[in-house]
Amino acid sequence: LFGVFQEFNKILEVMSNGQLGVRPMLTDDKAPTTGTDVIGTIGGPTGSTLSRGAQVIGDVVTGNADANTAKTAAKLVPGNNLPFVQPLM
Repeated sequence: LFGVFQEFNKILEVMSNGQLGVRPMLTDDKAPTTGTDVIGTIGGPTGSTLSRGAQVIGDVVTGNADANTAKTAAKLVPGNNLPFVQPLM
């Protein structure tokens, strides 16, 4: 039951850009959300993956590829959060 409340709160915080929800009520922390956050909240893991892929492709096509692009691309690799894979990224 608590997980359902937390998920609803996360959706509320992301969709209101950090203006509504438990965190803004209890603290002054109103962390802004990105487009990837919104897409990930609505589309789940598939939405996040598609959004990251679009960011990487956009950076490469426009010639703005940098270290952040490499980090984003590394998040697209399956198993990227495994401890023995992270040093390879």
